[in-house]
Amino acid sequence: MVAAVSAGVLVALLLRPDTTPSEFKQARALQSVPVSTGTFADPRTVAVAFMTTQERTVQLGGSGTLTFSTCVPGGALASGSVAARVDERPILALSTSVPLFRDLTAGDEGTDVDALRHELARLGFEVDPTGPYSRAVEKAVTSLQKRVGFTDPDGSLSRSEIAWLPETSVIANSCDGVVGDTIDPTESFATIAGGLSNVRVGQDASSMKQMPGARQLTLFGAAGPIDSEGAVSDPDFLQAVAESSEYKMSLAKSSQEHIQTGTSELVTPVNVYRVSPSAIFGVDGQNGCVQSGDDAIPVSIVGSALGVTSFTSERRLTSAKIGTAITTERCR
Repeated sequence: MVAAVSAGVLVALLLRPDTTPSEFKQARALQSVPVSTGTFADPRTVAVAFMTTQERTVQLGGSGTLTFSTCVPGGALASGSVAARVDERPILALSTSVPLFRDLTAGDEGTDVDALRHELARLGFEVDPTGPYSRAVEKAVTSLQKRVGFTDPDGSLSRSEIAWLPETSVIANSCDGVVGDTIDPTESFATIAGGLSNVRVGQDASSMKQMPGARQLTLFGAAGPIDSEGAVSDPDFLQAVAESSEYKMSLAKSSQEHIQTGTSELVTPVNVYRVSPSAIFGVDGQNGCVQSGDDAIPVSIVGSALGVTSFTSERRLTSAKIGTAITTERCR
């Protein structure tokens, strides 16, 4: 009787349908995975330090009683805006690459006139980058002066009407002129933070060895080349960083070196293979192996993210074995 029951159970088990989900059947049967190709820039999150020049002072061109001031400690003074009023006359903050050392009027020529043209163009006025103090420059200056409250401007530019700034936007460390003070052009209206001279790049915290090759730093939406000493001094990069709101906020927090983080990566990405981490074996540091067919192939691991390992190899690969299909433990 027992033998008959046992035989019946065995027959029932043998005849029972296989209810294993299809995805598990496929997983059991899977012995290799495809190897894809792509590029890799070796991005690293790095600490950066902003290196600045010494503090500077801003003077107002006019003499008289300070009746209004836009200066606020930790706040910005921007080119193209009113810095203050002296005897209720507006003083225009203006940044030029060459300090405006003289009064300017129609027909004047020189590096200071060209510098003024560049700044007017940056402020949105239609003027050529070089040339004399022309009718177009007069028109642009008049429009700017009217914008900030000048009464009946004639298109000329007097030193007594401006506060020269070394950059398009500066941060006031202190406000030295107080409303009600009697001031003259030799006195400090505001002490401002030094200009950005370079950005120094620190070491990243990754245990992966950095790939060789020229690198660049991306910070606050700007990118610039990192030199052999780990600094970025490209003028366009520095200007973009200095004008960013993030940089201005960091200046308000400390005075000499301001720590933030950016991304260091290769200027020219390298070609890499990408595969499931389960295909990599025999890992020793950044060295590892993959098996394609019967060959165990040495590879150099460069990164891993989102379930994919990136590596380089001297051999061309299209697929790699995984799991129990791997028949060796090493490739070196």
